[in-house]
Amino acid sequence: MTTEMMKYARNDTHYLLFIYDKLRQELAYKAVESHMDPSDVVKTVILNSRNICLKIYSKPDYQELERDFSLFSERQKHVLKGILKWRDDTARHDDENPGWILSKDYLQKLGTYMPSTAGDVTRLIPKGYGKSHSSDIAHVIASAV
Repeated sequence: MTTEMMKYARNDTHYLLFIYDKLRQELAYKAVESHMDPSDVVKTVILNSRNICLKIYSKPDYQELERDFSLFSERQKHVLKGILKWRDDTARHDDENPGWILSKDYLQKLGTYMPSTAGDVTRLIPKGYGKSHSSDIAHVIASAV
C-alpha cells in the first residue's frame, strides 16, 4: 500500500477499537441488567454481525427493474438504461448507495417524462443529489434519446 493509502486507513479506522470496547461494555451492562451471561451476549452479537457481513451484495439488474417499468416504450427503456448506468457509475465514484443517488420514484419520473434540460430535471427532482446533478442527468437523457 502507498503511504497515502496507509494514512487513509489509519484515519479511517482510528476509532474502531474504542467503539468496539464501548459496545462490548454496553452489551455487558445490558446483559447484567437482564440477568444474562455477558460473554454469551457478546458472542451472540459477534455471530450476528459475522452473518450479516457474510451476505453478498448484488446490485439490482436492469431486468429486475424492467418489471417495474414494463409499461415504458422502448425509447423510455433505453433512456432508463442510460440513467441507471449513470446512477451506478456515480454511486461507485462517490461511494454512495445507488438508491440515494436516484430513487426508484425519480427513475420512474425521469423515464416517463424524459426531460431534455437541466431545468426540466430540477422540476422533476426538486431536491437532493438529482437536483445538484440535473445537467448531467439531462445530458444522459439527451444522449440516450
